[in-house]
Amino acid sequence: MTLTDTQTTQETGARPLAGRVAVVTGATSGIGAATARRLAADGASVALIGRRDERLRDLVAELEGAASVPIATDVTDPEALERLAETVRVELGPATSS
Repeated sequence: MTLTDTQTTQETGARPLAGRVAVVTGATSGIGAATARRLAADGASVALIGRRDERLRDLVAELEGAASVPIATDVTDPEALERLAETVRVELGPATSS
């Protein structure tokens, strides 16, 4: 998406990702948080993944009105990833590639 596409989307109110589920790791700061904000603004339901629960909850509050769920987890733990995937499916629906 180019800058022009982004501006046009914001100006028209189009939500090109409505009905889609996005999973964002590293959502507690930096590029991960910025990506989560952008995906939510474009209409995606967003699973926010990171290690710092409080920051994840703060981001959910910031994304008011957007379908989002904070999941504090260690992505290096295979069992935690299984629980994470189930939580995403239950809370937001399946996150599939297109």
